Amino acid sequence: MRYDIGQFLKEPVGSVREYEVDTEIVTDSGDTEHVVGRLSLGRLNRSIWVRGRLKAQVGGMCSRCLTPLKQLVTLPIDEMFEVKSPLHMRPEPTGDGEEAEFRIGDDHVLDLEEVIRQSIIVNAPMKSLCSQDCKVICSVCGSNKNEQSCNCEVRTVNPVWNRLAELLPPSGE
Repeated sequence: MRYDIGQFLKEPVGSVREYEVDTEIVTDSGDTEHVVGRLSLGRLNRSIWVRGRLKAQVGGMCSRCLTPLKQLVTLPIDEMFEVKSPLHMRPEPTGDGEEAEFRIGDDHVLDLEEVIRQSIIVNAPMKSLCSQDCKVICSVCGSNKNEQSCNCEVRTVNPVWNRLAELLPPSGE
């Protein structure tokens, strides 16, 4: 996801370029996600504004039964890239003491991989489900109740009451 924008920086402010995206991005988990969509690069005075809407098939697993799954996720992209050394402009200090998060270096290459990777992380669902009626994994035997039923007796007791349970006579007496 690297674009040489050296010639684009010579164009007047307000110029726009459109790019089709069809690439693979490696996430922090080591998974490779396929990303497609369209990006628009806008030329500003001392920066490039990147906007677009991408889509990715994001891998994960069901939070109830741990079945691997893929989900389609929309990735809105809206970022400014500060030009470190414009070809025909003098760099001016911003005066606010803050550094831009994303910069375009002296090589005039715009690298969007980190922006897209961060967008995947932010927009991926926190709790994915394989289906709305997922039946979870049995907490006793560990079987996936979507695939097979089990006859385990699941008894949940609030730990707050454990001390009182000790006072009860053992069952069967």
